[in-house]
Amino acid sequence: MKRHLDLVLVVLVVSISILRGLFWIGVYPALKIADEPSHFDDIQYRAEHALRAPRAGDKVINPVLSPTASRELSTLWAATQHLWQAGFTTRRHAVPEERTLRDMASDPGSRVTNGQSSAIVYPGFAYTVATIPYLLFSRASVLVRVLAVRVASLAWGTLFAVCTFFAVRWTARDRSLALVGALFAIFQPLAAQQTVAVNNDAAVIALCALLFVGQLALLRRPADTPSRGWLILLGCVTALALDTKPQAWALVPGTMLLVLRALLASGRRRSTQVALAVGVASFIVMRVLVHLICDRMAPGIAAASVVAHPSIGPLGFAKFLWDLDDKFIDYLFSTGWGSFCWLDVHLSSAWQDDLHSAALVLWIACGIAAAIAWLFPDTRRFWDPGPVAFSFFTAATGFMVILFAEYYARTYFLAVRAVQGRALLVVLPAATAFFATVLGTIVPARLRTLLAAIVAIGIVLLAAGSLVTVVAYEYVG
Repeated sequence: MKRHLDLVLVVLVVSISILRGLFWIGVYPALKIADEPSHFDDIQYRAEHALRAPRAGDKVINPVLSPTASRELSTLWAATQHLWQAGFTTRRHAVPEERTLRDMASDPGSRVTNGQSSAIVYPGFAYTVATIPYLLFSRASVLVRVLAVRVASLAWGTLFAVCTFFAVRWTARDRSLALVGALFAIFQPLAAQQTVAVNNDAAVIALCALLFVGQLALLRRPADTPSRGWLILLGCVTALALDTKPQAWALVPGTMLLVLRALLASGRRRSTQVALAVGVASFIVMRVLVHLICDRMAPGIAAASVVAHPSIGPLGFAKFLWDLDDKFIDYLFSTGWGSFCWLDVHLSSAWQDDLHSAALVLWIACGIAAAIAWLFPDTRRFWDPGPVAFSFFTAATGFMVILFAEYYARTYFLAVRAVQGRALLVVLPAATAFFATVLGTIVPARLRTLLAAIVAIGIVLLAAGSLVTVVAYEYVG
């Protein structure tokens, strides 16, 4: 009966995620979410070149829309810009450009691109997967193909929400908190945007969420008898995530910690060593296979010349952390919560202040929860210490990995604020599981469902405010 109830809640989470996603897909104008033209250009190149990845040239790449992008993509971009804000047509169900785009779909020449977009720096798994909806609608307008790829991102987003549900369920062991955690994954403003966009972010946050759930599944078992099936899943998903976007490294320390835990607990037990070896082998095999399938370079363009870069190291990173100012942390916070589209529309300062206050309340709640857990270890603890500590570890190490990415960008490319707060979405399930446990600890058991309902209402209101902010900016001006 209990598992049946969990299944009902999962179906509810999936339904809410799909409905929310389809609505947001329709609301966001095509190509108006950050870097969509670049990501679609990479997908189009692969779909039109037997899934081969474009080879980087030696010219500067336009970060918005490459001048060598396909004719139909350039036409769609121009139409989107033309209809933006005050130019949006009213009392019409179609615009002239739609017929032009439909006619272009039958002309192979309108799809020609050399793939020289800013997405060329990323690995290829997410883009190769996205060629499936592209090819399914290959005879339809490019606008239809863009929306089809957005729906594929929604599928990743739904997986992300379901994994967050189980992350909280297995950590806090409370269904109401698990449901509100899944709602948070669905409606968190930047997560909601990224999981309806043409990008590789939706895939990496979903794969990292699945990876975190696999880690929790291993943690729930005795340390000396890890599940071979979950180890295989961890190995395969880790390989896929790393071939999607570098921020997936945020979840790798957790896997290394679990492997070390198993080795220390098992001694010389052969079955444990075999299980770990199988997990490592699955990672290596999947890594090689994905690279062979998704990262095969197409011929025809000379590779860029190798440029010497300054070295990086732990001492340099330590100095970076020492010199880090509060303004960058505030920047990560704001771009992780309320910077939409091309980072040119934001939640109001009042909403941002409220979010800062909520974050402060959460940290105060952490102190209260720690005191309660220490003073009332038997009467108030409804959670397992292991998953809670592991969730905090994953969120903390993930944050450090993202900071290292900023340090890397500043050292190699002299790029300040190269990393945005949405990069932290890969550890959102871990952070959600931890803070859901904290909130559940500071209230009596009989009030947890009420607390979850209040938090859920706040989450939905925040999502509504985000959507109104975007709609007002895109359509009203």
